[in-house]
Amino acid sequence: MIGYLILSQLCKIGVKCENCNDTSISKENSVKDGFYLMDYKPLQKIVKLKYHDETIEFNDVWIESQWFHNTNNCLNTHKEKDDGINVIFEFKKSNDNTFLFTLSSLVNGRIAGVGISEDRKVIRLSTLPDTIWLKIHEKNPIDSIGWKQEVEGDVIGFVKK
Repeated sequence: MIGYLILSQLCKIGVKCENCNDTSISKENSVKDGFYLMDYKPLQKIVKLKYHDETIEFNDVWIESQWFHNTNNCLNTHKEKDDGINVIFEFKKSNDNTFLFTLSSLVNGRIAGVGISEDRKVIRLSTLPDTIWLKIHEKNPIDSIGWKQEVEGDVIGFVKK
């Protein structure tokens, strides 16, 4: 009994985010876990940045239910559906090892995003519109300004398949 309590306490210390929303690492995992909902397709698959020599190719856009690792019992965590929707935009940049753009989605008057990585952008929504719009923001081409004053690029639409 004492061993279990010690192990449980050590486990709780290791939990970095208690019951925080998460996103599946792939569409296949989302399907396997029962969170996958549907796909969207881009109205424009390849976008060229306005101020840099780079293109973005949108490969896959898929939707899943929001979910989290339930850590109420740290020694027996499990994945659990939550309210809301994850929208995952998978893309390929033409230039490796640089980041000259970021993406945001303006939904219901607010920016809905949780970050961007080398090959995907995730936004979280409460409902799914027929079209989701992403705004490209580019690093300012003037090196001394850079990300201090980004410049606005194109807007790309994605529609339900």
